[in-house]
Amino acid sequence: MSRYNTLLIAFVFLFMQSISFSKYVDYENFEELTVGKSPVFSFHWGTTTHVFCAGYDANGDGVFQQHLGDENPTWWTIGRSGGRFVLNSMKQFEFGSINEDFKPAIDFQNRIIYIPFKDKVSSYDIQTTNLIEDAIYEGSVEAVRSAGPHLLIIDKGEVNQGTGDYDNCKLIVFDKTLSMTLQQIPLLANASDVIYYQTEDNQLALGFLSKPTFMIPNYQIQYGILPHQQMPNLTTLELNNEVSSFVQFNNAIYVSFFDSPEIRKIESDGTITILSNGLTFNDEWNYYGTQMLRREGDKLYIHTNFYELRILDENDAIDYISDVEHYETSNMFSFWINQDYVLIFDKFDLGNNKVYMGRAVVDSETIFKYANVGSQPSKIVYSKENDTYNVFCLGVDANFNGEFDSGDEKPSWWTVKGSGNSVITQKIMDFEMGDIKFPTRMAYDEEIGVLYIPHDGRVASYDILEGTTIEERFLNVNAIAVELAGPHLLVSLRGQNQEDELVVYEKENGQALQKFIAGNNILQSMFFRHPDGMGLAILNEGTWGQGNSSVIYGDLPHQQMPTLKEVNIGDGGNDMTYGDGNILTVSNGSHELNVINFATDEVLTLWTGTNGWNGPRNIKVFDESAIISTYQGDLRVLSDYGVHGIIKIKGKIEDFYLDHINEVLVACVINNDDYSPSKEIAYLGQLTKSIETKVNEEIKLQVYPNPTTEFVYVRQQEPSQSNIEVYDITGKMLYSSDFYGAITKIDVAGLNLGTGTYIVKLRNEQEIKTAKFNVIK
Repeated sequence: MSRYNTLLIAFVFLFMQSISFSKYVDYENFEELTVGKSPVFSFHWGTTTHVFCAGYDANGDGVFQQHLGDENPTWWTIGRSGGRFVLNSMKQFEFGSINEDFKPAIDFQNRIIYIPFKDKVSSYDIQTTNLIEDAIYEGSVEAVRSAGPHLLIIDKGEVNQGTGDYDNCKLIVFDKTLSMTLQQIPLLANASDVIYYQTEDNQLALGFLSKPTFMIPNYQIQYGILPHQQMPNLTTLELNNEVSSFVQFNNAIYVSFFDSPEIRKIESDGTITILSNGLTFNDEWNYYGTQMLRREGDKLYIHTNFYELRILDENDAIDYISDVEHYETSNMFSFWINQDYVLIFDKFDLGNNKVYMGRAVVDSETIFKYANVGSQPSKIVYSKENDTYNVFCLGVDANFNGEFDSGDEKPSWWTVKGSGNSVITQKIMDFEMGDIKFPTRMAYDEEIGVLYIPHDGRVASYDILEGTTIEERFLNVNAIAVELAGPHLLVSLRGQNQEDELVVYEKENGQALQKFIAGNNILQSMFFRHPDGMGLAILNEGTWGQGNSSVIYGDLPHQQMPTLKEVNIGDGGNDMTYGDGNILTVSNGSHELNVINFATDEVLTLWTGTNGWNGPRNIKVFDESAIISTYQGDLRVLSDYGVHGIIKIKGKIEDFYLDHINEVLVACVINNDDYSPSKEIAYLGQLTKSIETKVNEEIKLQVYPNPTTEFVYVRQQEPSQSNIEVYDITGKMLYSSDFYGAITKIDVAGLNLGTGTYIVKLRNEQEIKTAKFNVIK
């Protein structure tokens, strides 16, 4: 995958416009609102959004000069009336009294906000914005937080003129009812923030962030349990990155960084978990960090340096992603999300006075339609010849005894065809119990319409167009998977008292031609063409929990034993594909996408944003993008800098099929969210035959010679102004040109087309026609 690609290929671009995310923000419907300069903080109460602005000091001299464009800090409210937003300027504060790192405390229960000015804490009524008390506390205030009946106030004291540090910082525990200080706790120098939370065992805990006065990344965190009216025993953690956010969520402290994709979860017992913002860090482009974390309800919103909003749910898994770079502002920094409304503004541009507010919000899973097939659909095979989706289902063995009992359901083969806005599903046949293996790896020879399925003790062949059995025992082997390799089949065999192996069989006569020793628990194999020849890869599942999944790969010389290399891919290696010079694998135990550069052997490991038992399952490559299915209930698009988009689907997704030319997506919902067997496939787009396919059935497009090595002629019935395109079988466009006439010539050698099948698509004002041709080198 190219380092700089944006993944907006045809399919992904079309689908991301509407359904790439579990929720998405429709930026075209945002309304631009003008508030005070330098908006720095917002919150929502009742039906009103509140925005605080730091004002503006044009020359930084601390003196108000209106003619230079200076402006006082302000407090604004945003409501709705008659379907539009209504903006009101409520308060103006003393010049310079609010800074850009504004940390007020909000007591929603008593509708009070406590505002930290530079030398005091004042309280205001949220509903009326009226002043309650001008100075409930006086001091050099840095931050204030609400903690039940108390306020937690960071008083930074006086600056040390020699060092520039505030080295007399303390936490003030202030009783709101009694208006008095209950406790003072010494803090590290330059303490800037405090959070207060309850641990899982209902103890009270504190966390403090100290940041350097100057731009040196010696940030520190103190944390610990807060005993009643006693001095806490605080643990200090040194950080080597520039902290962007410090928040309480999920009974722990979460810290993000501007210059790292890491998010650290710090629990009160000292346990530190390294999470990710979904991006991948590298030394060349080191801005893959996080601009801001913001807690809203049971979600932690992440705003990355790629101007995306992401969500960590209570299980620390990414559940939602939305680009914000589509909108007009340069650095969307602060945001607020509550139910249907989103507020975003540019915090870095201190002269900015614009905020953008609008509605968010479509659940992509509701855009999908669902159709019933057999229980636990696990594999989709699309037959272009009859425009049919073949779905293979595992069935149900309720008591896991391997026999067909009452309440069980046999494995089955179903077809799914489009019919207007609905689909027709039909069972083709049942198989014996356990005869569809999991994970399901079968081989489809599109040229002759033959499907090879590994059953218990045999490999059978089927006519996919007719839905009939060709040979019950095409091969007498107990294969875990079969893959297509031109005129050959790659058959993965797990040995009983011998090593696992990959055997190459001739399709014409079933003769074994070659054997390769595999690794621990072979799961899949793959034959592919790379720029310098042919390649082979073997995926080994390994032993679950041991982190020993691997890929064995290398060049495949003609009729010689290859020299193969092996690379570890973590835990639970499950699927593999090839694209753009890379072998790509997913490991559902370690929640990773591994990209192995075939030419250099370099390995790029990307976090998929899943966790627990909900890891990635299958992977496909379209152009320069990798798309994976997950048991998190979605499809995810990944680039070399991490998760780039999520298409949310209900249930747990095993296999899927994408046709970005005809804009169709079909996915196997193998299990429901509670892991019970599902009977559904999810689909998006029109599964019925398109107009272009129907026209092509009536008027054949001539392509000759076929097969070819150097060139092909493409002939249509009548001369016309036309466009001609050539695609490979994955749907990647390789050639496009306009011409006038009945016939045109395509230079196959000049396009450097390798051996394989290609698709010609011809368009004119009357019709669209397609045809295939084969290249032999």
